[in-house]
Amino acid sequence: VAPDGTFLVTTAPAPTTALAPIRMPGKMVAPAPMVAAFMIEGHEKPFVATYDAKAGRLSMPGPMPIPAGKSAQLWAIVGTGAPHPLGLFHEAGLRVEADAHSPTPMAEGTTFAISIEPEGGSPTGLPTGPVVGSATLIRA
Repeated sequence: VAPDGTFLVTTAPAPTTALAPIRMPGKMVAPAPMVAAFMIEGHEKPFVATYDAKAGRLSMPGPMPIPAGKSAQLWAIVGTGAPHPLGLFHEAGLRVEADAHSPTPMAEGTTFAISIEPEGGSPTGLPTGPVVGSATLIRA
């Protein structure tokens, strides 16, 4: 996000490895926080989500409209790979959160997408409902 509030788009290739903590003698320094600006269908302004690699959680200001009897499911897409299901969004006060169930932390450049699925999530392991938002993970 540029200082004037506009979004900058880059075409750099997505990294293929996850970020690792920086190790210093006697200290452990965590990687810089990462964010993803979601454009959610029906909203004029983006939702800026934060990604906590240690907790494996993507959080964004809510509420996010989810039709009754449906679930909002979070997906990760690395490069040109297939979407990988990460979890379902749930309300957490004035925010919505998804627990990112992934064996490794998400890397900068990962694309996130949100689809509306049957209650409990996609029955196929791939998005079956409409994608209502997407974003790319970048360093804050």
